[in-house]
Amino acid sequence: NILLHLADEPRFDAVAVADIEPALSAAISQAQSAIAAIKALPDATWDNTVEALTDIPERVGRLWGVVSHLNSVVDTPELRAVYNQLMPQVTEFFTAIGQDIELYARFKAVKAAPEFTRLSAAQQTKLNHDLRDFVLGGAELDAAVPAGDHHCDPVKTLAFDGREHRPPRCAAGFAVIAAAVLIADLPGPVAVSYSHLTQPTISSV
Repeated sequence: NILLHLADEPRFDAVAVADIEPALSAAISQAQSAIAAIKALPDATWDNTVEALTDIPERVGRLWGVVSHLNSVVDTPELRAVYNQLMPQVTEFFTAIGQDIELYARFKAVKAAPEFTRLSAAQQTKLNHDLRDFVLGGAELDAAVPAGDHHCDPVKTLAFDGREHRPPRCAAGFAVIAAAVLIADLPGPVAVSYSHLTQPTISSV
């Protein structure tokens, strides 16, 4: 399965539609196992938590980026059907990471540990942004409140255009933006401006 062995230059012509679902399922399963291993570690450090979690979802993101590109430029009925079928699985995977309270606790532990002061400025900024994204993703929602009383899943609330291309690593960021819009609870349509260096700016239109 070429999707499980992507080189620097993906061989788009070798990707078979029938290989997409098995490859994605395998990549997500491997990532979930790696995340479970992180959560089982006794101590949280930059290397075994923050850095590791940065790398683990990369395979899923890159694989889905290839599929998204193909869906944009080839757009056969068969490919479009598989793309639309699997999109919820991809967005659920990335959203679940952002809402994982155990991972959130480990990131907070790294921030509170003496190690934090020894991190570079760029590393400290990344960790602070990751903590912010956990909050925006819903990691601090009260688990005692019935699920129906929380905002509904932003991925299911906002419709994805099945023919729209999103960059390979965009799914998690888009889920964060969607969550920010829902948390703001504005009365009408909203405009969102966002960069990786600032928090989302949300305003009514």
